[in-house]
Amino acid sequence: MKPEKSKIIFKKKIIKFIFFFLTCFFCSYLFFCSNASSVFLKQPIAKLTTYIVYGIFLVLGIGVEKTDILLSGQNFSLIIADECTPFYSIFLILSATIAFPCPILKKTLAFLIFPFLILAINTVRIAILFLTGNYFRGYLEIIHNQIAPNVSIVLVSILWFYWIVKAAHENRDLT
Repeated sequence: MKPEKSKIIFKKKIIKFIFFFLTCFFCSYLFFCSNASSVFLKQPIAKLTTYIVYGIFLVLGIGVEKTDILLSGQNFSLIIADECTPFYSIFLILSATIAFPCPILKKTLAFLIFPFLILAINTVRIAILFLTGNYFRGYLEIIHNQIAPNVSIVLVSILWFYWIVKAAHENRDLT
């Protein structure tokens, strides 16, 4: 195949990926913003995150009390609100997974694994925010607003790029 033709095919694949990704992301974002996603997904995940963080703290011997979506320590209480759930990140990475041209088995595995990995990243983020608020309150705002979101973005990006390399490695026609 001529180099010019291969570049045109590659550009078409990139444009197709971007268009498909934006379409998937827009549809999932509409769902994310709906009340149905809050009742059926975000609130149960917020409760699950509360239980997991509470369990981690119990194992580590950190004194904390839990009620529904509230964690309370000696000096600090943290409500795990709907906005604290990782659904935006999950919808973003799953939209990109749908749009990425690779075998359906790879996409299925990603759909099964990505939400749990992102939930784990978010649970660690919530635990760190609680500990910061409880023991180092002066640093809470900078960690909550600047450090934690950026670290989450970097970790999810690494996850996505790792998957792309693995998926593209077996699907040689992408290059």
